[in-house]
Amino acid sequence: MTELKEKTQNALDESRTLILGAQILLGALYRTIFEPGYHELPPESRFLVLCALGLITVVVGLLIAPAPYHRIVEGGQDDHEFTSYVLRIMMIALLPFALSLGISLYIFVTKAVGSLYGIIAGAGATVTALFLWYGLRLMPRHEKDEQN
Repeated sequence: MTELKEKTQNALDESRTLILGAQILLGALYRTIFEPGYHELPPESRFLVLCALGLITVVVGLLIAPAPYHRIVEGGQDDHEFTSYVLRIMMIALLPFALSLGISLYIFVTKAVGSLYGIIAGAGATVTALFLWYGLRLMPRHEKDEQN
């Protein structure tokens, strides 16, 4: 049972870590809307800011969900179903997180140095995040020989 408790705690801790990153991006996007330069952005960029804000709001909602679910529905009890629920929620939340991150980077880099660099930065950030969060899981693992 200790292994299950540890897995559940690790899953909840990973979710909390992701929430911190999502909250930083959420705060930056909310602040963007109230900056004077926001109204100087082209309409499509303002629309993209709102899209990124909507995506990251969904991410925060998804990542917050496991903790109260664990307390309210599961009564604080650990089981394999809950641990897999937390992991599924995190896997679902990472896609809109990557998209919001890429859109945000596109907007900020485009404003600073131009559209081409914005596209490269936004697409690069999105692809990198998706590869690190999803792609590495698909790669085969190589077990080290423990015969010493």
